[in-house]
Amino acid sequence: MDRVVEDGGPSGDSGQTNEGQKRIQKGYVAEKLEVVTEEEGERTFLVRWKGVDEVELVQSRMVRLHVTALVIYFYESRIINAAKISVQ
Repeated sequence: MDRVVEDGGPSGDSGQTNEGQKRIQKGYVAEKLEVVTEEEGERTFLVRWKGVDEVELVQSRMVRLHVTALVIYFYESRIINAAKISVQ
């Protein structure tokens, strides 16, 4: 079962983890963006990493900067699915 890794530190990250930012900086490869959420005005993506069993919340600005193609695919797939639903 997947779980969200949360940072319990005093930084006030609203459940976001700095580990996700560290993984991006270390060159980990994001496999999939599961969901997008917004809390207290901060948008985050739930990121699934290749070779890592856990998923993590990562700040949207970091994800957009480093895995732009996945962000585009994430939103395009939702637009296409919404269009299919509205046609039926």
